[in-house]
Amino acid sequence: MVYKVPFFFTIFCALAIAWIGINGQAYVPTCTSALCNSIRSLEWETLTAGFFGLAGGLAVLWATRTQIASQRKAAVDLELLDIDSFISELSKGLTKLIEVTRQASENVQFDDAECAGKANMDIKEAANKIETGLLFEIDKNHRFPASLRRAARYAHENTLLVTSYRFGVTKGKMDYTIVTSTQQGLDEWAQKAFEPLDELKFERCKYSDFLMRR
Repeated sequence: MVYKVPFFFTIFCALAIAWIGINGQAYVPTCTSALCNSIRSLEWETLTAGFFGLAGGLAVLWATRTQIASQRKAAVDLELLDIDSFISELSKGLTKLIEVTRQASENVQFDDAECAGKANMDIKEAANKIETGLLFEIDKNHRFPASLRRAARYAHENTLLVTSYRFGVTKGKMDYTIVTSTQQGLDEWAQKAFEPLDELKFERCKYSDFLMRR
């Protein structure tokens, strides 16, 4: 943007001067004012060449700045590769986990302890499948700001929180109160499941902006 506006303005000036130089005399054939005389004596070829030369210089600066920014962004993206991969994996895992929890809530029966036990197991397995290796790499990378590492941990802990909601199964019988409260708890968790991930994305963007300005 620094060079974009001056570049196009310079091109406009060059074209305007060329147009005046070529067509201007036709509009002031008999005029003798200072302005008309200036138009007739305008060395438009020299001025146009100068403006086009200036535009060329601005174009080089613009292209160089764009290339530098592109290279810097590539370097920043590489540095944040673990974060981006973690966000991608966590997003996929959360989507699947929410699907599993909702399916479990819909299928569980108050009088079917076996079904409730399976629902508990399905939720636990889905939560445990979410990637943790990248979280370890992020957590030990102290180049990342503490707020970013903390957001990554919290986003992952939020997925494990779902396992604290269990359909009550005791000695082959169902606890009716726990079934209802678990369904409500899972529904509330699902509604807010992506909030910690959104916070992680915000911290990622904030750190990325810092690296780009560095």
